[in-house]
Amino acid sequence: MAAISLAIRLYEHDHGSWPEALDELVPEYLPAEPFDPFDAEMRPFQYRPHGEPPILYSVGPNGVDDGGTPPRSRSRDDGDIMFYLDGLPGGAAP
Repeated sequence: MAAISLAIRLYEHDHGSWPEALDELVPEYLPAEPFDPFDAEMRPFQYRPHGEPPILYSVGPNGVDDGGTPPRSRSRDDGDIMFYLDGLPGGAAP
C-alpha cells in the first residue's frame, strides 16, 4: 500500500491531480494494477480519492469490504486495513 501511495503522489506531481482510479497508474507508475491479497476474488485495492480523508484500503483478513471502515478492535479481525493518503482523519498529521 505504501508503494501504491507513492505512485499516486508521483502521478499527482506529474499531472497536477490524483488519479481517478488506480488503473491510471499503469504502466507508468506501477507495472500492473495492484490487487488486494485479502480479497478472495483478487479485486484491486479500494481507492477513494475524493473521500474525507482520501483513502486507499484493503478488505483485510476477514475478506469483507466494510466500505473503508477501520477495525473496531486491535485484533483487526473486523473492518478494513486503512492507508490515509492525506494525513489522518480529523486533520492530524501522520
